[in-house]
Amino acid sequence: INELETALSTYKSISADAPGQIIWSVAENYRFEPALIEGKKLIADIGKMMSVQVIVEGSMNSSNPYFSSSWRRSFTGGFILDMGVHFIAGLRMLVGCEVVSVSAMTS
Repeated sequence: INELETALSTYKSISADAPGQIIWSVAENYRFEPALIEGKKLIADIGKMMSVQVIVEGSMNSSNPYFSSSWRRSFTGGFILDMGVHFIAGLRMLVGCEVVSVSAMTS
């Protein structure tokens, strides 16, 4: 809660310095990935997407640098919620529309 209060306080002070301008952004790093930026351009040339399938395989074990973060090992949603938001953001960026449905499985 303390972090949220700090973020809101900072946002309000920045907004006060720029009246009439909306300053807000979702902190999503995938929108700056060069491969996704280029992919978006290429997909735009193809036309409207009818279906997209994304397969993500990853190992979350001690050799993975992310595993060293203690919160990631005990995160309630696991790897799918931790990284899934980024994969979906990248997918939305690539296809240029809202995702209608998503399914996932893990083992």
